[in-house]
Amino acid sequence: MLLSILAAVLLGWAQDKRIPAPDPAAQKDAEAAIRDLFKEDYAKKAPADKATFARKLLKQAAESKDDPVSRFVLLRESRDLALQGSDLTTALDAVALLSKDYAVDASAMRATVIGSAEKAAKTPDELKAITQAWLKAADEAVSSEDFAGAEKAATSAGQVARKAKDVPLVGRCDAKVKEVADLKKKHERVVKARETLAANPEDPAANAAVGHFLLTAKGDVQGALPLLAKGSDAALKSLAEKDRAGATSPAEQAALGDSWWTLGDKESGVGREAVRQRAAHWYGQAVSQLSGLTKAKVERRIAESKNEKIMKGVWLDVTDPALFQTQGKKGEPIKLAGEQGFGLSATMREMPPGARYDGFTVRAAYPPGAKGELRVHFENGKRFVFVNTKTGQFAVLSDMDTGKWDVLHGVPIVEASEYIFTILLGDGEWIVYLNGDEMYRLKTKMTEVTYLGIWAKETTGLFDLIKIRKKD
Repeated sequence: MLLSILAAVLLGWAQDKRIPAPDPAAQKDAEAAIRDLFKEDYAKKAPADKATFARKLLKQAAESKDDPVSRFVLLRESRDLALQGSDLTTALDAVALLSKDYAVDASAMRATVIGSAEKAAKTPDELKAITQAWLKAADEAVSSEDFAGAEKAATSAGQVARKAKDVPLVGRCDAKVKEVADLKKKHERVVKARETLAANPEDPAANAAVGHFLLTAKGDVQGALPLLAKGSDAALKSLAEKDRAGATSPAEQAALGDSWWTLGDKESGVGREAVRQRAAHWYGQAVSQLSGLTKAKVERRIAESKNEKIMKGVWLDVTDPALFQTQGKKGEPIKLAGEQGFGLSATMREMPPGARYDGFTVRAAYPPGAKGELRVHFENGKRFVFVNTKTGQFAVLSDMDTGKWDVLHGVPIVEASEYIFTILLGDGEWIVYLNGDEMYRLKTKMTEVTYLGIWAKETTGLFDLIKIRKKD
């Protein structure tokens, strides 16, 4: 018995703390009270009103933690009203909260919600949104080790993507189907490995199997480390032992980061993201004491790992000088040489046809030894963000017509050879990131990206990794 308890602790297993769904009679009483309290909202029949009401009930549920029966019914009603109002996001938010607090079949509930929305989808954009929802559902099912649900969600995603006739999205769905199938095979081995560990917590092969599963399927680095350190996989064992022992010198920390980064190249999905974040953890401890090319590499990888967190969705690479009316071959950095006292710009005034876009990312780099100001313009050129390595500042101009500067004018930055700007549009605001860190939010009436400009002042700028995100 003691060995079983120890194994459970080592594996991070925990009892399901969710409570059962309330019985139908209790739900009926709570629903009657809720309908009486919100009878004016229930009387509104327009889809937009139902969507607004769904969000209202979702908020009300968040404030009703001391009444589990009413909370359940509020979430259930929010889910159903959101579907009637064609608000898939709110419906799935309600499902997420239901499955977090109550012992319900999350995969089946998500499938019902998304399947219902899928029946009403007609346009390519609506079909793409449904595809994204299925892909997210697949990831959530994998996280809860429901591989039957994950397979169904991934397969459904591919079917809808084909209806949307979106080739890149179809490829992503096919990759997800394969990823889920691979993880399912690993999980089958893990079930047996867990049984082995319950009897013998020191078994090397079982430790390796479960540790690798936690790492690659769940992204649980901390849970995986002690298991991998006792495992039979020599490379992972060595890496886990070194990580747990810690590293004190910048060289050792950077080397440990490199090892995790190399491992990330072999992984995908949540496993890749988790491994890259672990690499960034060690890089972050070393970077301030590094120099030269090593420092530049580490800074770039830290920025990339942060950016991976926000680079969700389907992105189109537009690193093409021709799109910006400049010289060069597709895929090559766009080079802008701004003279002393002046700047040079290039603009993509029209987005590629066939889709709408709600975000972009650009890497702006300096040649060795160069300093100056590199900008990215958006919202028809009226707003821009920039870094200036002469002054060591990052800034946002919120309105070029009036010259109004934002409160972020002159925020100090760590000087580097390159920076990654990412700007996403959502819920009436631009969200501005620098190297993966959120810097500011700007209110806007824009609903999509229609303009992207790059600019170099008093320096030469190299702009690449330019991508725009397709709007779901």
